Amino acid sequence: MPNTSDIITTVGGSASTSYVTLAEFANYRDQNRINADAFDAATVDNKIRALMMAARRLNRENWRGSKVDGTQALAWPRYEVPKKDSALTGTANQRLNDFSMGFWGEYYESTEIPDVVKDAQCELAIAYLEGFETNEGQRISKFQADGVSIEYAPSAKEAGLPVAVSQLISGLCNSGRLVRG
Repeated sequence: MPNTSDIITTVGGSASTSYVTLAEFANYRDQNRINADAFDAATVDNKIRALMMAARRLNRENWRGSKVDGTQALAWPRYEVPKKDSALTGTANQRLNDFSMGFWGEYYESTEIPDVVKDAQCELAIAYLEGFETNEGQRISKFQADGVSIEYAPSAKEAGLPVAVSQLISGLCNSGRLVRG
């Protein structure tokens, strides 16, 4: 059985298991979800499992840039990942001497986990609590006996992630396509 000590959020740590704590996960739910019955009904153990599953699944994405340290357990923090919608500021000399600025604008710091990555982990964890599984295939959501009518629940999209998660991380991945909703 997992417990709260299994959630290790050390940025760049070799034993890290999550980008967010259980408290941050609960705060995300409170701030961003009107209805999250699955979250409310889940045990602490299942919430921890969902968070850790979500972190492991996000690690498989083709992220831009490179890991800061080859021994870090999670994909983030990273070098050379531009911030979405950042603009060039300052003089050319400032930009050349400041490693947080590049040709395309501002970059994430090597000690930073982007909020959208944390949000994506929370969204994916909630999706897992709601029954989303990328490896299960289609699930039956409705069945009728006499008229033989079977209806399938939505399953994983092409990227293997719920649409909301794909939208959050689309600018940080080397997927070559933008998911809009």
